Amino acid sequence: MESDFEVSLVSPRNYFLFTPLLPGLTTGTLNDRTIVTSIRHLIKKVKPQISYYEASCTSIDPEAQQVECQDISGIQGSVSKFKLPYDYLVMAVGSQPATFGTPGVRQYAHFLKTVEDAQAIRSKIIDCFESANIPGQPDSEKKRLLSFVVVGGGPTGCEFAGELHDLIEKDVRKYYAHLLPYVSVHLVQSQDKVLNTFDKKISEFVEKKFSRDHITLHTDSRVKEVKPNELVVYEKKNGSDITLPFGLCVWSTGIEPIPLVKQVRDSLKDKGQTNTRALVVDDNLQVKGAKNIFAIGDCSTIERKHLKEHLGEMFQQADVDGNGELSWKEFHHFLDTVSKKYPQLEVYNGRVLEIFKEMDVDKSGSLSHEEFKHLLEKADSEVTVLPSTAQVASQQGQYLATLLNTLAKDPKADISATPFRYHHRGSFASIGGSEAVGEVPGMLEGGGFQVWLMWRGIYLSKQFSITNKVLLSFDWVRTTLFGRDVSRF
Repeated sequence: MESDFEVSLVSPRNYFLFTPLLPGLTTGTLNDRTIVTSIRHLIKKVKPQISYYEASCTSIDPEAQQVECQDISGIQGSVSKFKLPYDYLVMAVGSQPATFGTPGVRQYAHFLKTVEDAQAIRSKIIDCFESANIPGQPDSEKKRLLSFVVVGGGPTGCEFAGELHDLIEKDVRKYYAHLLPYVSVHLVQSQDKVLNTFDKKISEFVEKKFSRDHITLHTDSRVKEVKPNELVVYEKKNGSDITLPFGLCVWSTGIEPIPLVKQVRDSLKDKGQTNTRALVVDDNLQVKGAKNIFAIGDCSTIERKHLKEHLGEMFQQADVDGNGELSWKEFHHFLDTVSKKYPQLEVYNGRVLEIFKEMDVDKSGSLSHEEFKHLLEKADSEVTVLPSTAQVASQQGQYLATLLNTLAKDPKADISATPFRYHHRGSFASIGGSEAVGEVPGMLEGGGFQVWLMWRGIYLSKQFSITNKVLLSFDWVRTTLFGRDVSRF
């Protein structure tokens, strides 16, 4: 099949990693090959062939429309740097773990972002048990070595804590039973609940589950410093510091831009790139201030138009009869007309009558200019940044492919008429003990064994290849029947 594009793909890793299942690698539930797929395997069937280069993009020149790349692998030839020109550039470079300036994090804590991170954590867990098993080891040192601290109560942190609990209860117990009295697992969360992006009752379900599993939660607590063998944690409720000794600390608190994103952002500061967390893109995912550069995933954030700034023109547009008030009919027509342009208003489409009655404070049957202003303020305040999930990136990738194909056929096409819209299809998190929590709009909100089965089924279906699906199924069966391997290498 003929293509309108010559596609070049640059990545320092020649494989795709299914990150939602990464916590399973840390305990040996899964093997690393199970959740990685070769890039060359993925692009093999694409015609014409995509050109792939195992290299890192070091800088981007928006004016010259070219990227500079470098081979950063262990083996290099006489040429390691090269440049690639582009007509359209798609940045899907992800992010890196954020430390929020906390001293000692990069030196003494482990991140959970890559296969190498998971392998290092798995090795460290077993190393802690083996070191605690050394003859003559003081009890105080055994307690420190077998104290496992997770910083961050989001999906990754909770899933790792659940995986760790399963490893200890189902496998460590067989080989290190005499050390179990010294084991403790702690989870430090800066918010007042874990999984704070989920519904409150789901957070409470997880907290009760962790309490039964003897996972100690430190909510409303902030890590001030990571030392070689302990954390300094400020507890808001007590207004004082505590120390948490550890043998292993896993840091999973948030993300920040990688150096390449910062370089592009800084070069476009005078063109409106002032967001410190990501590249600002418009509703078509085009980088603000840069021609023909698009960004998707963690490295980008969509700029939303503030409705209040357009109060006058929007009220005039809605007030069809010009009487200074909006009737129910005018209001309904207005939302139907402008919600595509202003996604803040899209959430009201399914409950137009409800929101109309809520905003009609004086119960006059119409909205005054002031009441309409309150509606716009309410909509602006409820705008949320898209979550940093594979689901968002996947939808953005599919949207951008369609958009670029449209531009290839007609470079002057009005792409603003078809902005990107994220459709949340649900969220899941495994929390150990054959239990998971999840919420699917209009279908599911809760946790337990059945949700865990759904979680497994959905993630199995999301694997790229038959090979991955077979390996994943095999790993789950192997772990159930034979347990996890506790050897360290």
